[in-house]
Amino acid sequence: MSSPRRTTLRITGDTPRRRGEDRGRQARAGITRAWQVYEELFATVAAGNARTLDVPALALRTVRATRAWAPELVAEMEGVAEGAGLPFWTIAALNARTEILAEAGAPRTGECSTLVRVGPRTAGGQCWDWHQELADAWHPQTVTGDAQGFAGITEYGILAKIGVNEA
Repeated sequence: MSSPRRTTLRITGDTPRRRGEDRGRQARAGITRAWQVYEELFATVAAGNARTLDVPALALRTVRATRAWAPELVAEMEGVAEGAGLPFWTIAALNARTEILAEAGAPRTGECSTLVRVGPRTAGGQCWDWHQELADAWHPQTVTGDAQGFAGITEYGILAKIGVNEA
């Protein structure tokens, strides 16, 4: 069986909001699919732990903390929501998925497997193995228009996960 072909998103914009809008337009279908998986995952984990989640409220609570630390990230998430045609809180929830899953009572073990070899030629790799239903919910990306462009991989709707910048 061959691996699915991944399209690299080439995200541009001279402001965080415009970069977000570009991401949202390019990734609308992937973001919608990823949100559907996470929405079900949040509910399933919470129900399994006899918890009730108010996902919009949790997402917006993380936005308040993010705005105090890095308001440009909030502006970029607002742009993603606009570009994808989704409510802002859904993009905030995707970006806060780990925190929301912790509130739902998800176990602290697991996550993705990572391997790094250190030496004259340091190399690293990561498996996207933490939830099978999210196996196709990621994409490579290049992002330009800020002080430092970067390239890497991330999940649909999430600003960045793993990558390197131009420095």
